[in-house]
Amino acid sequence: MKKKAYQLLYHILSTCSNRFNNKLLIQCKLIIGSSLLLLNNGYAQSKQEQSSNASSPLQQDTIQAKDDHSQIFCYVTETMPEFPGGQGELLKYLKEEVSKYAPSDSWNEGRITVSFVVDSVGKICDPEVFRSLTIEQDSIAIQIIKNMPDWSPGKQRGKPVRVKYTVPITFKNFKKDKE
Repeated sequence: MKKKAYQLLYHILSTCSNRFNNKLLIQCKLIIGSSLLLLNNGYAQSKQEQSSNASSPLQQDTIQAKDDHSQIFCYVTETMPEFPGGQGELLKYLKEEVSKYAPSDSWNEGRITVSFVVDSVGKICDPEVFRSLTIEQDSIAIQIIKNMPDWSPGKQRGKPVRVKYTVPITFKNFKKDKE
């Protein structure tokens, strides 16, 4: 149910991005963002109520990793993983790394969304493109994610855990001026 609601809201947001002017788009994003927040808060509250009644609450908000049997947390209530220096430094890092690559004629302007796992020691693993532009740009985005410095790991109940994280990587302002 929650997954379908998120997919529906994401679809509405992407449709709004293509059809509305800036003012309407901002209003639409605020409404959808608020809806996502309410949906997530309601889900977290129901998970908390379930965990107080269950014998193994730690497993209720996790998924299984593809390659091993360790848990990957989708969200962490105590401490989320953090890039060295915080969110602002992460965005700065991504922008600087993208600018190091020489654009080719096949590049498109836009945003690639990459998800990855921050493991219990802060290493980045299992990066995958969630929203794509071109094959070349997708591979660059994956390489940028793989080359990130170690993060401070997320914690759940005082212990470091694996957490799934998603970041946008923006490719823009690289078209050559007309001669």
